[in-house]
Amino acid sequence: MEENYVQLAKANGSDTYDKTGRKLWSWIHFYNYGKNTYRISDDITKPASLENMANIFEFYVNKATLIDLSNLNTCNVINLCNSFYNCTNLQSLYFYNTSKILYATNAFHNCFNLHTITNISTSNITNAFQMFQNCHNLSGDLSNINLCNVENAANMFKGCYNISNIPNLNFTKVSNTYAMFQNCNNLRGITINGLNNVDNISYMFSGCKNLSEVNINFGDINGAYSTFANTNISNIYSIDISKIKITSSMFSHCNQITNIIDLNIASAENIGYMFGWCINLKNAVLNNLNNVNQIGGLFALCNNLRNVSISDTENVTNAHSLFSRM
Repeated sequence: MEENYVQLAKANGSDTYDKTGRKLWSWIHFYNYGKNTYRISDDITKPASLENMANIFEFYVNKATLIDLSNLNTCNVINLCNSFYNCTNLQSLYFYNTSKILYATNAFHNCFNLHTITNISTSNITNAFQMFQNCHNLSGDLSNINLCNVENAANMFKGCYNISNIPNLNFTKVSNTYAMFQNCNNLRGITINGLNNVDNISYMFSGCKNLSEVNINFGDINGAYSTFANTNISNIYSIDISKIKITSSMFSHCNQITNIIDLNIASAENIGYMFGWCINLKNAVLNNLNNVNQIGGLFALCNNLRNVSISDTENVTNAHSLFSRM
């Protein structure tokens, strides 16, 4: 039987220690059970107080398709950062218990083939930056994901092509959703509430080419650059953007938008290229632009636009390329 030895948590060149300063273990004894399936050997002493699993498998088990940690006590683990980063062939992962994890930055980043994670808990995680980025085959339903304590969710599911459904996730504490679902190509519908603490939603859903059903109320947000760019959205009135200051390129390349009538953008200051490259847009009526100073490229390359009415533009200082190449 082929044996594999994988170093445990050698983050920054240091071994792993518990909170009392006692050295835990530097090596895990793995057996290959065939077909690149790895499981921790039962003949080793496993620490009950393991807290740090950062970088545990980063680059080391690149051939593994299944890793079984179900007989490793992970009840006290709080750090999962970079733990399976670049395990590009990993398909299935089994945990014992992960209920105390706080930090999961890049935990599964670039696990291109990962589709199943058993006993993963996200309820206490505060930092999920790039946690599942580029997990192309992650199973489609996120109903078991709990974001109630997450503060940083930037790039969390970016490039997860198979995600098709987002339940009504709890965003109460989330402050950063930059590119959170960017390029989730199979995502079709979203309903999100409680975004009161988010300041920047730029690129949040950009590149979600099949996204068409959206029901979101945004609070006081500074940046929404390209938030819904290159999506399948047609009804933009189900999205409350009345308190957003920067909506530049927010709906660019949305080819299903045909009419914009009295959209409420009362707080907007920069709406440059907001509807650029919306090639099927035919009618646009925008009023109450009192706070807007930038409208450059607003309708750039909207080649089918026939009727336009814009009012309250006395504060506009930049209107370059407003109707360029039409």
